[in-house]
Amino acid sequence: MEMKDEDVIDIISTLLPFENVYVCGFPMLSGVLDRIYRGEREDKKILKFAKEFLSCGCKESPYCGCPPKKLSKLIVELRMEGLDPAEIVKELEEYGIEAYQADIFDHLTQCVILLEAFEKLVDREDVKEIRQTIEGH
Repeated sequence: MEMKDEDVIDIISTLLPFENVYVCGFPMLSGVLDRIYRGEREDKKILKFAKEFLSCGCKESPYCGCPPKKLSKLIVELRMEGLDPAEIVKELEEYGIEAYQADIFDHLTQCVILLEAFEKLVDREDVKEIRQTIEGH
């Protein structure tokens, strides 16, 4: 069975969700939901965030854990596209997400460590390539 990059990224995102952010000045989930329920739907960044990170098919949504997993996945994908932590922070600002470069760097480092362990367990070349892509940019 061949493992796709997407499968590996999903595993990383599930094991290492990224929660250390604020959205438009509020903690990731509670502040966004509060602003939406208060009728602040005209804020384009809040709406973009809600559409991208709060929409899933889970019964418990948005309290299902998907938002931090989706954010982790986005961070890893942006890194694989060649963006450095400073550029990733800039990209996240489009969603109203406030993150620090050091937190992004730390998260990516943890992803690399996880991938190294995963690589040893599964001995797969594709996992090694993904790790090297995240690590090498």
